[in-house]
Amino acid sequence: MDEKQLKAEYRKWRQQETPDLWSRIESNLKEHPDRDKEQEEMQKIRSFQPGRRIFQTSAVAAAAVAAMVAVKMSVPDSIGDKSAWMGTKTETIAQITGGEEAAVMEAGELDTWMEEGGNEDSGVVDEGQLMLAACHPMAVPEDAVTIPADDQYFSEAVLKDAQLVCRGTVTDVSLEEDSSGKAVKVVYKVSLDQVDYAEDYVAGMDEITVKSPIVKTDGDEVYILYQLQIGGTYLLPLLQQEGGWELLYPFAPQIQVTGEGDYLFHSGYATLMNDETLVVTGTPQGSNDVYYDRMVLRKDDNFLSEFLSLVEVEQGGQNEEK
Repeated sequence: MDEKQLKAEYRKWRQQETPDLWSRIESNLKEHPDRDKEQEEMQKIRSFQPGRRIFQTSAVAAAAVAAMVAVKMSVPDSIGDKSAWMGTKTETIAQITGGEEAAVMEAGELDTWMEEGGNEDSGVVDEGQLMLAACHPMAVPEDAVTIPADDQYFSEAVLKDAQLVCRGTVTDVSLEEDSSGKAVKVVYKVSLDQVDYAEDYVAGMDEITVKSPIVKTDGDEVYILYQLQIGGTYLLPLLQQEGGWELLYPFAPQIQVTGEGDYLFHSGYATLMNDETLVVTGTPQGSNDVYYDRMVLRKDDNFLSEFLSLVEVEQGGQNEEK
């Protein structure tokens, strides 16, 4: 079986198990007298495009739009422009890609539902309910050398370049400067908890240094977008560059391991979505944060093995050539 056949069979198998995450939200919505009229008006909208990245799997679209219930949560005044993403009255939760039926909720009901933080029975949890490291965003200096957040599009195929997959806890975050004093890289010190995949033998390493280009938020104050947090534990696919390690894809949140051992990741990893996947509502880090409403959570014990299988599939062609 060649590389293309291997990938096709794997994706076919995963897509057969893809859950309908939207049904978990819709089942918790109450009927309203004006709903039919509002839905009729919403049918005029033929597609839902929250940001520039568009994922083609129906379950991914469902996860993305379902998480739009987060629009009534408060946003710090210092980050982003609230008026750009939150209306004075929120009537519509989502419009599923492709013109499928929209779900409508009145603002008052949405407020109540979000104050309760959602619930796992409905398939939705709020990020604040998760055991995550405290967020301390690092400011980006004005003269820093940065890369746009939309510099690259995400695809699971990026995993073909992973040379190390490890689970580790961040112990320090700093900025690396060039000879002129300009910040050019984000530098993370990561204490290794487990090495799951390595092209080169790395036994004996207790700590590694991981670097990343500086991707900044857009807003009144500029911070590092998708920064790894001190005390946070992550599952990191890494690439070796100039003798050191770099994040394989710094333009999206890294896979984070919660204090309860669950996995928080973005829905771009379409083949990792299963029937137990929960939608996670959150707050945008900046106006260019297109992943805040694409975060999902898996609490089952199979995520790690399935992620490593995905890495193996994406690297199938390369491994066969070696």
